[in-house]
Order: sequence, then structure tokens, then C-alpha cells
Amino acid sequence: MNKKSVKLYNLIFPVWIVWLYPITWVAIVPLNILVDFLVTLLALKLMKIENPMAIIKKSLAKTVALGFVADIIATAVLMILSFGINGTRNNIAKWFYDNISIPILNDYYETPWGILVMVLAVMFAGFLVYVFNRKFSFKNTDLSESQIKKVSMTLAIITAPYLFLIPTNVFYNLFSWWNYCKIRCKKRCIIVASTNDASFFICL
Repeated sequence: MNKKSVKLYNLIFPVWIVWLYPITWVAIVPLNILVDFLVTLLALKLMKIENPMAIIKKSLAKTVALGFVADIIATAVLMILSFGINGTRNNIAKWFYDNISIPILNDYYETPWGILVMVLAVMFAGFLVYVFNRKFSFKNTDLSESQIKKVSMTLAIITAPYLFLIPTNVFYNLFSWWNYCKIRCKKRCIIVASTNDASFFICL
């Protein structure tokens, strides 16, 4: 398969777009619950808050839901950018399409602009996590405003969607080689190393 055909295939499934498919939420939501629980607990412990579980019980559902909303909003922005600017005859529109729209759908690291857009998307999602949690998640708890800011900032930094930064071709290669190994070996396989071009497994 040549590079062009790989690119066309990857356009179908950029990593960040999984947030828009409800079927993927089956895996994403439980993981988010666990991560948000642990991060909130850690932040509260570091601030030496008494009875942190009482606060978590009141806030966890909100932190998970609002964190998910933040990720979806950032994903929607990326989706809009991937459509490009109407018309490719215009030099600006063509530059935008080649340097931003195509890279964020395929390999962000092909251009510095693709990298910049994806980093900004992660930062934007993290900012939304901070704002949402500060305004809503801990509103009915006994935390002070200063403590709410600290917990919200911790959640924003640690739970930002860093998976957005994984290039689509890396994700696709991992998935393809994993399936190939399972079919050929018919054994349980463990990923031991991966690069942009190949992945290496140990089959047990």
C-alpha cells in the first residue's frame, strides 16, 4: 500500500474523532470515571481536605460529564477546521487545506501548523475542563473558592485529552498489526514497541 492510499484510508478515522461516536463511550466513560476519581482524590489529599470522599460523591458525576463535554467541544472545533475554507482556488483557502485541514485528519506532525492546532485543541479542552469544574462541579461542596480553583486546575492539567496528540497513522498501525498478529498467531499478543512504521509484539 503506497503512502497516498494510506493517507486516504486514515482520513476516515482520525484518533480525535472517536469522541463523536457513542459506541466508543463504552470504553471512554469508565476510564474517565476512574481517572477523574483518582485525580480529584489526589488533589484533595494534597490539600489535606478532611473526608474527601464526601466531596467526590457530590462532584464526580459532574466532573466526568463536563470533562466529556469539554472533549466533545474541542473535537467539534477540530471537525470544523478539517472541512477547510470554502474553495481551494483561493491561495489562503488552499494553504489552510494543505497545512491544517489535511494534517489534523491524518498526521499532525507533517507540518508545524498541524502540531500547533492539535496542541491548542488539547489546551482548549483543558481550559474548558477548568472553567466547567470551577463553575459547576464543586459548587455545592464545602470547598473554598481557592480550593475549588486548585482542584479544577489539577483536573484540567491531568485530564486534558492528550490522546488527541497521537497521530492517526500510529493508531492505525497499532490496530492493524494487532489484528494481524492475532489472526496469524492465534495467541494472546502484547505490544512491546511501536514506531510510525511498525509495531512489535510478543505472542504468548
